Amino acid sequence: MDIDRFLNGFEGISHFGIQMNEERKAILSNSLVLLKNDNHFSKIFYWGEIDGVLGSYFISYGYHRDALRGRQFYYSTNCFEWVLLPKPTPLDMYLSLNFYVRFQGDPSYGTTIEERIRKKLEKVNDHGDNVLINEGKLKEENRLAATVHLINDETAVVPRGAYVKRPNGLIEPNQSFQGLQLIESDDLKSYLHFRSPTQKWNSNLLTRRDYNYSFDFLDPLDADLPEGQFILDNSRNGYRLATIRSLTWPGYYFYHFINTPEYGSMYVGNGRKNLDVPFMLF
Repeated sequence: MDIDRFLNGFEGISHFGIQMNEERKAILSNSLVLLKNDNHFSKIFYWGEIDGVLGSYFISYGYHRDALRGRQFYYSTNCFEWVLLPKPTPLDMYLSLNFYVRFQGDPSYGTTIEERIRKKLEKVNDHGDNVLINEGKLKEENRLAATVHLINDETAVVPRGAYVKRPNGLIEPNQSFQGLQLIESDDLKSYLHFRSPTQKWNSNLLTRRDYNYSFDFLDPLDADLPEGQFILDNSRNGYRLATIRSLTWPGYYFYHFINTPEYGSMYVGNGRKNLDVPFMLF
């Protein structure tokens, strides 16, 4: 959620039952403005919250020029002090998906790696990660970074046309974006993954009659498998609000006020992936 629209953005998020008291809104808003100024970011966003046993992690990110590839993520345990999240390794992400215990809320806490996972890793590991494996723990800060990366990679949504790719490859907000029309808002093809594309560059070219190179460089949600993992509803508030929620990562919510440039998203959950989605849908 763009911090410039932070206070108004909760009008959209509130339709999912997500609430935040006015004091915390003000604290977050002020501290993120300071973080933006200190790092000279062009934009800064409130990403959401991952709940732990002893406390919660509040996540934000900002960028300088490139809105997609230049993002830097931060976390806070008190909404005042922000710490740069480390870059997760493939091993961090693998381990994070295999942990079933809740986050504690302490960045220095070490989550124990189960014996069955350690033995499996010792057989296939050849990337110099033996120290971490032998210690038998994963630092919660690294687990947090991996979880945020996984959630963001699989759920972060923007409306089609909200961002443009310049001829020099720079990805920026589209200043002329005026929102999706009512008919468009009812089609998952009109919503894109805000991540580096994983499909072939010509996928949209072959499937869209209205293909636009500057808009359609991202992967559309309708191509995700299993089909049905994103729940789209554009009938809220008298067909003025479109919402999307994820079944794969319960707690991710996206909203878009139809025919306006207003949209945003937030994650509020325990950081656990729902591995039962295929069984729920079929």
